[in-house]
Amino acid sequence: MKVAIGVEEFKAKLNQVRAVVDGKSPIPVLGCVRVQAKGGVLTLTGNDLTASLEVRVNAKADGDGTILLPASRLAQLIGSLAVSELELSFDPATEKVVLKAGKYRADFISPKIDTFPQPDALPVDVPTFTIGLPTLKQLVDRTIFCVPESDGKYIVSVALLESTGEVVRMVGTDGFKLAIAEGPSNAGQFKYHLPKTAMTLIRDLSGESVVVTESDSAFFFSTATETLVVRKVAGDFVPYQRILPTVHKTEILIQTASLQGALDRTLPLADLEEPRIEFSVAANASALVIKAASSEAGFAADDIEAKVSGEAAEVMLNADHLSAFLSEAGKCETPLVVRIKEANTVVDFIVGTDYRFLIMPFSLAKK
Repeated sequence: MKVAIGVEEFKAKLNQVRAVVDGKSPIPVLGCVRVQAKGGVLTLTGNDLTASLEVRVNAKADGDGTILLPASRLAQLIGSLAVSELELSFDPATEKVVLKAGKYRADFISPKIDTFPQPDALPVDVPTFTIGLPTLKQLVDRTIFCVPESDGKYIVSVALLESTGEVVRMVGTDGFKLAIAEGPSNAGQFKYHLPKTAMTLIRDLSGESVVVTESDSAFFFSTATETLVVRKVAGDFVPYQRILPTVHKTEILIQTASLQGALDRTLPLADLEEPRIEFSVAANASALVIKAASSEAGFAADDIEAKVSGEAAEVMLNADHLSAFLSEAGKCETPLVVRIKEANTVVDFIVGTDYRFLIMPFSLAKK
C-alpha cells in the first residue's frame, strides 16, 4: 500500500477524527487512528468505544491496505511538516509504516489491525431521516449549553431531538435552565434522546445534509464524506412541556445587543463564585434596569431602552447561564421578548418563533 495526500488536507481529517480517539485509555489501541486505503479513497477512523467517526477523502493510492497509527504522535508530526504533500506506505512483511514528506522520513510500527474495535454496522431496512446539516448544527449550538455533563451515575447527558415532519426541534435542560430551538424540516416524524457526545461531534461534520438513523444500541449520522456513530445512553428525557409558562404578568421587549452590552458592563462587579444579575422594570415603563453587586468589588447599574407591558417586576438571574444564551440569541436581529409571571418563577426569553430559553431565577431573599 502506498498513498500520497496533501499535508493540510490530511491534518484536517486527522484532527477531526482525534475527537473520538482516547489518548488516555489504558487500552493502547484506542489511542490509534485507523487509516484505510481502498479504491483511491483514504478513510480515517477513530473509536473510543462510546463513539466512532469515519472521514473519507480522495487520495492517490497504489494498492489497498489498512494500518493503525498513534493519533497523538502522528498529529504532532504532521503539524511540524513544512511541505505540501506526504506519502504513507506499508509493508505487511515488516509491519512497518513509512511516512515521507520531502526529505523527512519516519518509520512507525503498526499494531495488529484486528485489535482495533470495529464501528457498529450501519443498519439496513430501517427508517432514515435527512436533515439539513446547517439547521442541525444551529439547533445544537442553541441548546448544548443547557445539556449537563454526565457524572456516570445519576445525570443523563442527553438532549431531545424530535421532528413533526415539518419542524425539527431540539431541547436541552439541566433542571435549572432549558433551551428549545426549532428549524424547518421535512425529514418525517421521529424522536431521539441524543447524547451530548453526539451534539459535540455533529458540529464538526461537513456538507449540506446528514442522514440520521438508529439501531438498538446506537445513532448514525452520515454525510457524503463522514459516518458518525454514537452509542445510546439509558434514560428518559424530562416532560419539559409541563414547565412551559402559559401566562405572564410582565413582558419586556428589548434588543439583544443592548442587553448583552449592559451585562458586559455590570458583570465585572458581580460575585465571582455565584454571578447574579438583577433585572427590574416599573409597570409599563420604557427602561430595563440591570444591576450587579458583590461585597468584594462593589455595585454597578445600567439602564437600557425597553418596552414594558404589564406589571412591575424584579428577578435575579445567573449571569453565566444568561450569557451563554445571549451569545446565540445575538446572532439574530429579532428583538428579544422576556416574559415574567411573578418573582421566583421561571423567566421566559423568546427570540422570534424558533428559539426559547427558560431560566430559574435566584430567590430574591438572596439579595
